Amino acid sequence: GVAAAAGEGAERAGVARVCVNGVQLKAEETRMLEHGDELCLGRAVALRLVVPGEANDSCADFNLAMEGETGSDRAPLRHAIQPEASQAWQEIALYLEDLGQRLLPEQGDELFELLVDASHGTDEANEITKVLRPGEALKFEVELVWDIHRQSRDIIVIRLLRLAAHEDAGGSPAASTVLAYWTLDKFEARLERMRDCYDQYFHLGRWSGLGDHLEDPWMEPVPSELRRTLEARVDSELHRRASTGAAAAGAAA
Repeated sequence: GVAAAAGEGAERAGVARVCVNGVQLKAEETRMLEHGDELCLGRAVALRLVVPGEANDSCADFNLAMEGETGSDRAPLRHAIQPEASQAWQEIALYLEDLGQRLLPEQGDELFELLVDASHGTDEANEITKVLRPGEALKFEVELVWDIHRQSRDIIVIRLLRLAAHEDAGGSPAASTVLAYWTLDKFEARLERMRDCYDQYFHLGRWSGLGDHLEDPWMEPVPSELRRTLEARVDSELHRRASTGAAAAGAAA
């Protein structure tokens, strides 16, 4: 069976998101699984359960048991990660019809697939951010570059915002501040590092690297800050080696 956890680890980031065949489980709900069931764990992981003893003799079942999801067989499983469940997807859905009219059919299909992945990745990044950087009012959003002559992957960018208070000092609605624009490739690389940070936090109750220009995946590198950070680390390492050498010399004497 499978359950949506609500224990100590899950409480740090809210109830763990678990879907079975497109239906999200409630906290503490359990579900007995059957051969062929599709699971969605979190925002970006989809699995299909294979029970060898219950698999039939069809070629498809045999190949699935021996090789896993391959080629076109993976497409139905991908859609277990439903875009309709994504907040980021809902925020850009209004623009898709207009954009679709400008694109060739094959380009539109490719863009749709990329947007599904980008939306769920953005949701995941936002959930991690709420846990590791509470109170900083940071939010990732998917944005489209209105240039149909670009490759589909280059039409999508991810922006990092610092959300403003509802009103500024004059009582007028305040604008959010854009901190960074990332290509999809860069965002995916940063998201992998965010997952590592969250994994450290989940197991240790803390994470190192906050505010470190080399280690903090939310920060944009600033050359002057990078130089100071590297110089400080080199000085620290040289001091450590000198201390170790002095201690070894004293012991030998």
